Amino acid sequence: MAKRRTKKPAEREDGAVSEAESSDYSAPAEEPAQPPENVGTEWFARRVEELESALEEASERLQRSLKRQGELEAQAEGARVKAEHLQDADTQAKKLATELEQAGEQIAGLTERARSLDAERSHLSDEITELRKLLGEREKNLGTLAAEAGKERLALQKQISEARTSLEEKQAALSSVQGEAGTLREEVERLSKHLAERESALAVAAKDSAAERERLLGELRALQQKAEQDAASATEKEAALREQLAATKGEEGAQREKVGALEESLGQERGAAEQLRGELERERAALSALEEKRAALENDLTEARTRGQELGAQRDELSEQINAREETLREQLRAAEAEREEATRRHEEALARQREELLHQLDEKERTLREQLERAQSEREGAERHHEETLRREREEAQAALHAKERALEESLEKAQAERETLMRSSEETRKSERAELIAQLEEKERALHEQLEAARAEREGSEARHE
Repeated sequence: MAKRRTKKPAEREDGAVSEAESSDYSAPAEEPAQPPENVGTEWFARRVEELESALEEASERLQRSLKRQGELEAQAEGARVKAEHLQDADTQAKKLATELEQAGEQIAGLTERARSLDAERSHLSDEITELRKLLGEREKNLGTLAAEAGKERLALQKQISEARTSLEEKQAALSSVQGEAGTLREEVERLSKHLAERESALAVAAKDSAAERERLLGELRALQQKAEQDAASATEKEAALREQLAATKGEEGAQREKVGALEESLGQERGAAEQLRGELERERAALSALEEKRAALENDLTEARTRGQELGAQRDELSEQINAREETLREQLRAAEAEREEATRRHEEALARQREELLHQLDEKERTLREQLERAQSEREGAERHHEETLRREREEAQAALHAKERALEESLEKAQAERETLMRSSEETRKSERAELIAQLEEKERALHEQLEAARAEREGSEARHE
């Protein structure tokens, strides 16, 4: 609204200043113009209305700054919540590593028990039961991991939805800034047109000198520079909003990548469980084959001993054959024992490989979660720095605007005092009653301007206190 002060008041035939034109005039860098003797009282009323409008506009800008501060604080809170989620995921990874160590200890116990497979058939059944119990625990752990991954995926989808909502709000703010920039451009065009009309009117009046025209041209250039500065400020705000929009899109892509990584990790865990289940089935088949072979050998040995008892008379003749048969059976037993030990060794190697693969997968997952946590922390620090810079910049802009308004009020007050002194020094030909009335009105307007100046200073101090 301070741009309206660049207009020059025009004199009436009786020497008074028109109320519509004199309310917009102000020379920022020069001494206040000496008004005519019979200046209109509406001139001061218009000036007061203009100052009130400027104060209202400053209040609206301050409200917008506070609203933007709240939005930035909400973004910082979202980054903090995301960091907490990543810390929870890190804790879950450590918990999984502990469970894996416990599972490794259980596997080591099973390996020790597998080395004693030469015991009775009941011992083998007990080991198979232990393996089934271990498989059940692994399936239960996989179910727990799947449930937790589902919860985390829902949380990430919620964060993506919130990021999209924030993106829409920023786009709306960008549209608002663009609309404000368009309004400023229209205001500049309207003021330029009005100034051109005033310039032609002054040329027709033929009372203004070349120096006055140069001053008006200087004011026009100052007005154009201020309009360019306002347009540049609007462009900077638009660029800042676009940067925030790009950052939000990048954050949404990172969240999607995190969801994909979690789904891939869950698939790997399921594949590892299926592989372990296949190994256990093959072990069961190998153990069943060994049991059948041992039973067959025991049956053969029993049959040979029975025949030796029944054919006692033929013992001498068949003793060599029986010894040979027993040796053959012993060799078969040794071969079966060797096969059993080989199967046990393969089983131990498979379990060791499986354990190493699971440890490697958990290490990879822990590293990924730590990287995500570090990225989230860096994003939170960047958001906090951006928030502090934005608050500082907006506080400086608000203080500069309040200082400018305060200076404008002081200039208006000085001009009113100068006009009152000019009226007091006016010629005695003016009627004393009108002169006294005008002086009283000027004194009243002067008091009102003093009050507005004090209110503006109080508002500036309150704004500085709130920012601090």
